[in-house]
Amino acid sequence: MFAAAVAGAAITNYVSSYLWVIPGIDKPNFYHAEYGQLRMGKSLYEDYARYLRNSPIYHADKINTPLLSWAGKQDSQVDHYQSVEFYLALRRLGKTNTMLLYPGENHVFSDSVNKQHLTQSIEQWFDHYLKGDKNPESF
Repeated sequence: MFAAAVAGAAITNYVSSYLWVIPGIDKPNFYHAEYGQLRMGKSLYEDYARYLRNSPIYHADKINTPLLSWAGKQDSQVDHYQSVEFYLALRRLGKTNTMLLYPGENHVFSDSVNKQHLTQSIEQWFDHYLKGDKNPESF
């Protein structure tokens, strides 16, 4: 459906995200999944199948779009292991994907060098897959 895609700080496994404890405030992520941005409306245990259906990691075998994913390693909103797990699933399946992890960065980047690198990487990713430019060397 798409020639290329980018996913930043993505929740890819709704089950593990539901059971994640937000660092710094030591609060479980239940509310975020049920009534926050994910809007699942029910707990994991009231509608387990819904959490599985909406988790990209359980559908990785159907993905054919080249994916560039990125995350800050100190993200306090979405555990960066969500991106790592998805990257590993796609890699194991032989899918085209690249992951960029930024040490010291949170959900929103603060370091100008990292912001610039991410922006250039995204531009190069799309230039390669949408315009046929040479393979970016930053990957």
